[in-house]
Amino acid sequence: MNKPFPAYLLLGPESGNKSQRIKEILSLCRNFNSGEDAELHRFYPFETENGEILAALQNASLFAPYRLVILAEAENLKAAQAQMIAAYLKNPSDTATLIITSAQNSVHASLTKVIPTKQREMFWELFDNQKKDWIISYYRSKNIQITRDAVDLMLSLVENNTQDLKVVSQQLASYMGVIHEEKEAAGPMKITEDDIEQYIFHSKSESVFTLFEKIADRDLEGTLEILQALQLSREADPIKLFGGLLWQFRRLYSFMSLIDEGEPESVACNKAAVLGKSAAIRGKHNQKIYHQASNRYTLPDIQHIISYICTIDGQMREFGNALQPVLYDRLIYTIIRHGGVPVTKDDFLKTRVSL
Repeated sequence: MNKPFPAYLLLGPESGNKSQRIKEILSLCRNFNSGEDAELHRFYPFETENGEILAALQNASLFAPYRLVILAEAENLKAAQAQMIAAYLKNPSDTATLIITSAQNSVHASLTKVIPTKQREMFWELFDNQKKDWIISYYRSKNIQITRDAVDLMLSLVENNTQDLKVVSQQLASYMGVIHEEKEAAGPMKITEDDIEQYIFHSKSESVFTLFEKIADRDLEGTLEILQALQLSREADPIKLFGGLLWQFRRLYSFMSLIDEGEPESVACNKAAVLGKSAAIRGKHNQKIYHQASNRYTLPDIQHIISYICTIDGQMREFGNALQPVLYDRLIYTIIRHGGVPVTKDDFLKTRVSL
């Protein structure tokens, strides 16, 4: 049976295929351990400045014989952190695998030197013009027209991976088909920027976007209602929900950082980015949400929130579905009431009773 390598380096901006590769490595770890899941840990550079990642890699677990540790956004590693990990990889644990990911095309040279070529992979995404052409071609095949502004807004609302782009395109086509029939409109359908805003923010279907809108307003009751609706409709998939919230908060962090540097809001909307890739905030409704969030959270709040989402994501994977409702509630409560700063278990449980 093939044994997982001690380390993998997954580079490049195409997160859809990269996520699939991580699943394959996780499956490889599971097969190597006779079908038992590996214990999963996730870190970002700012969470492991004191070597926390080494503890996860080197210390045996009471819950699983094998550990899979993911270090994301490795382009942000300080030289000392990269050298610390490189030193570990010269004599790695035989019961752990480290996956280092980055949306960039390279990381610190000390890491590249200790990870063999066959364990390094590059994931390229489509160029922006190729993604736009893909969307236009998709709708043309459905006999649907879509304006360039609508394409731009659509791309700004979808994570930079081909899988999500295809799913959202299919859902929007179905939605527009229903609207077209209800209006008994003649001629081919045409999707505009207003149609996409209507679909995302005003349709009956809840999503991570409507969830973020309530979080942006620090509306605890409204956020929990949407979360419950997502859970009842089985749309609260942890991977998609955490990924979607992380993307939204990273874009918010970029937007607020630009304003903090003195940029006007209109410029910050156009310059906003996620993991080094453009994530312009388009559409009046969408821009209003980010304006609202910037008035209700601080930059340190957003840093805490991003870190805490990653923490709860790891706990969700560790404990499974049994604690899912409690972990979701704790995440939302901590974000809205405490700006992402973790609260004690007792304080949270006391508050949860009154929710």
